[in-house]
Amino acid sequence: MDHSDLSGTPSSAEIEAARASISRGTEALRVVPPKRILDQLLELAILLSNWAPRMNLTAHRGPEAIAQRLILDAIALFQVLPSFEKLTDLGSGAGFPYLPIAILHPEREFLSVEARSRRVSFQRTVVRTLGLQNIQIENSRIEDLEPSPGDAAVAQALAEPSQARDYLSPWVRPGGWIAIPGTPESMGSPPANPPGFSGAEVRTYRVPELELERRVWFAQRDSDATESA
Repeated sequence: MDHSDLSGTPSSAEIEAARASISRGTEALRVVPPKRILDQLLELAILLSNWAPRMNLTAHRGPEAIAQRLILDAIALFQVLPSFEKLTDLGSGAGFPYLPIAILHPEREFLSVEARSRRVSFQRTVVRTLGLQNIQIENSRIEDLEPSPGDAAVAQALAEPSQARDYLSPWVRPGGWIAIPGTPESMGSPPANPPGFSGAEVRTYRVPELELERRVWFAQRDSDATESA
């Protein structure tokens, strides 16, 4: 894979360490993607490692840290959430948590909404470089878009949980679900069900390699709820 147009390319040793982390982490999560998918996850880690220092995309430095703290975190997160066909990631930043899942599941659809143009530029570079065809990216403020309801919507580090919940609610159809990942501290006072939703709960998951404990607030839209609820 060609990284010649990017500065700060990681060393071969750093790349191999990231590859090993992705391989061990996916195995621990009982996810067994083909080599082509593993290579794409590694490429995502390398691309973000190259872009991050000059564009302030993430505080994590180096492909191994990105693999462990962002890619494996995203995969572990979606292990504790229901399946879906179309997911929206609001305030998606550099593309997490949705990008690793879009790579793992090319048969599913993903919509990314991000207002900051530098982060959108990175996401579009990933889509182009990896040849991903299941992603639509909107460079826009959430408030400026008409919601396009799908099966699921997620918001990570978008706003405090109650506000993020209110942003997410219009983006899922009846029977769909919304989720807000966070740390144990950020989920200390989880929000209540939004109107038309039920079953609000906080689920716990662990990220392999680092054995970090993470939490995600989850709620499901009632099957008989109207889309304006």
